[in-house]
Amino acid sequence: MKTSLKLYESITIVVDTRERCPHSFNHPTVAGTLATGDYSILGFEDKVSVEKKSVDDLVGCLKDEERKKFEKELQRSRTLDYFSVVIEASLSDLTKGNYRSSISPASVVQNIIALSVRHRIPVWFAETREMGQRITESLLEKYARDLCKRFEAFQRMTEENHAA
Repeated sequence: MKTSLKLYESITIVVDTRERCPHSFNHPTVAGTLATGDYSILGFEDKVSVEKKSVDDLVGCLKDEERKKFEKELQRSRTLDYFSVVIEASLSDLTKGNYRSSISPASVVQNIIALSVRHRIPVWFAETREMGQRITESLLEKYARDLCKRFEAFQRMTEENHAA
């Protein structure tokens, strides 16, 4: 049986062209327009995506017209195999109100919990930008690794069926 030779280690990460302050990764990157999220894997843009939010960007997305846009993005994410939000702040930053907005810390936290439950989206808190970068890259790598494992299982099953 042929193996994938750890193809997940050679992924190319797609960075949305609208991403204002993109991360640098250990994998090659290309710019592309993503329908949902900020980062994906080349060739799998319709399957996996990660949305990055700074603390101020996140809080801004919780009010008025920005909230409607963010909710639409979260609704679009339901068509993906995997989608998550990486917040470049700690939960403690949010509960202490360490952001520029008049929204109460309790309201911010409850909004995040509600959006996570409503849209079935994992939310990752990264205390720093660097941690957010590592989490984002790791999520994409894990998705690619899982995809390779599923493909290898399919290959084995197909070969076993042909041998029988």
